[in-house]
Amino acid sequence: MKFNNLFKFLLVILFAVITSNSWAGNTIKWSMKGDSLTLDPHAQNEGPTTMVSRQVYEALVTRGLDMSIGPQLATDWKTTNPTTWVFNLRSDVKFHDGSKLTAGDVVFSFLRAQQPTSDFKEYIDSITSVKALDDYTVEIQTKEPNPILLNQISNIFIMSKKWATDNFSIVPQNYDASQENFASSNAMGTGPFRISLREPNTKTVFNKNNTWWGDTEHNISGIELLPIANAATRVAAFLIGSNCISVMLCSTFPHHLPFFLKTVFVLGSLKVILKGPVPIALVAENVSCPASQFCGAITKLSVAHCLDIINIFDNWFKRIGFGLLVLI
Repeated sequence: MKFNNLFKFLLVILFAVITSNSWAGNTIKWSMKGDSLTLDPHAQNEGPTTMVSRQVYEALVTRGLDMSIGPQLATDWKTTNPTTWVFNLRSDVKFHDGSKLTAGDVVFSFLRAQQPTSDFKEYIDSITSVKALDDYTVEIQTKEPNPILLNQISNIFIMSKKWATDNFSIVPQNYDASQENFASSNAMGTGPFRISLREPNTKTVFNKNNTWWGDTEHNISGIELLPIANAATRVAAFLIGSNCISVMLCSTFPHHLPFFLKTVFVLGSLKVILKGPVPIALVAENVSCPASQFCGAITKLSVAHCLDIINIFDNWFKRIGFGLLVLI
């Protein structure tokens, strides 16, 4: 995610769950401040957009609940030399249209994500080649040893090559130029949900993918995403039962949060879960300046001593949970 959007979408996430008719019908109504900007999985690296994409699309690897990297579309992987990775794919994965996932789809998706209009190209700029060794084996080569490659490719979603080609969506949507393509309003992934209705900024309906390869750990049959920009309106909709789950994303610590908590606790039938983020602040050198201006260890150490780390944590990170400050 772009750094200037990190705090906008992840400082405070409030999940409030209420028993309603929608819940009884195994359909979650989910509301948050903003809608997905696009359904094209490589066009916009932005919070709500990625949240929606992850319901429909999958990557070779993914993070578990403990944040460790684990298998997703790849069952396992190995390095055959410092710059070569080999991934073995699941042989039982199908796209939502019933077609089988193959290594060709993975190669296509990586090359697509490297295109100029992709907002994910920086994640894989170390990759020099991606090729299919057979239908279920993919080889990735990098310019130099890359110890964080698995972390980076967990953000590269895999598309159907045939679907994208047939629908003239070989390259990612040029979002900055207000371009639209078939993939920006339709989706064809391998994930646990498929999109059956898309009305931007109004409503998106997800149905359970009954042919999903993974183990289902829920009884949800569908999701309705209802973006509501105004926090008070979103809370009101939640309280009258219009939304089963209300996700409140705020750019600062929400001034409406005390009122919201007071209200829901008075009702007594609600379960409120407050989930904080993992904020990371990076202080990096200006790479456009001559390297000699900031490459010395003494200079960097001086800057580190100038930072009041304790004060930063006491007056910033403690207010929003916890975090990490890194001087590069």
